Amino acid sequence: MKSAAEEASRAQPESASGETGLRLSAVLRREDGDIAVINGRPMRIGEEIDGIRVVSIDAQDVHLETGVGTVVLKLPMPTLQAK
Repeated sequence: MKSAAEEASRAQPESASGETGLRLSAVLRREDGDIAVINGRPMRIGEEIDGIRVVSIDAQDVHLETGVGTVVLKLPMPTLQAK
């Protein structure tokens, strides 16, 4: 029997930047449509990069459709450094 944590982790897609070669660096929330900056390129829902289609843009992540399923790119967490 699997633990609740294992089941929850299976239900949530993993960050896919390593396996797709794509990196999410910013999300811009706009009235005329959200924009995700992937590999330095502004992308909107429905656009493709390297054959991978943007299907949704959220405040902290972007869902992409590949030929084999959906993957998620997440914004990197900011880090604080002590002086």
